[in-house]
Amino acid sequence: MFQGFSIEAFYMNGDLNPMAVVSKAAEAVIALGTLYIHSNTSA
Repeated sequence: MFQGFSIEAFYMNGDLNPMAVVSKAAEAVIALGTLYIHSNTSA
């Protein structure tokens, strides 16, 4: 399902990997949005 949040995943060759940051941020937003929607509809 989700790959764990780890600092190493954001670095490639010692430099910050912007694509990893963007993809993780998008994944987090989608996950939070899904939880928010489910918590509202089940109430």
